[in-house]
Amino acid sequence: AHLFIPHEPLIFDRDANVIPLWKRKGMMDSPAYIEQVLGTNKLILEVIDEILLKSAKKPIIILQGDHGYRRGKYSENTKLSILNAYYLPGKSCEVVWPAISPYNSFRVIFNTYFKANYKILKEKELAE
Repeated sequence: AHLFIPHEPLIFDRDANVIPLWKRKGMMDSPAYIEQVLGTNKLILEVIDEILLKSAKKPIIILQGDHGYRRGKYSENTKLSILNAYYLPGKSCEVVWPAISPYNSFRVIFNTYFKANYKILKEKELAE
């Protein structure tokens, strides 16, 4: 699933309650974004718990952001790294590495679990 949260419009508070429309004016600031991140985290954890509880087989779960928080005119000095988290049942955490890119994460998972033979790209090449 591709979820557009936390994204503007910022509609959730930290408890994942929907903020009434009349209260949303002027909420495009950092505190409102943080509230939505906290609410989003709560919802995502509930979804992951449900998936783990109801799956007949242990699922592979990839939780990934498409970009980090960007403020103002999306300047480089306010942009953060993306979230890149995995639940890889039956595998060691060494299967992925701290600076792995989304390009390689799917290649590694397909190679590891589904016997694919995708080439692992050099992370430095991906950054250029």
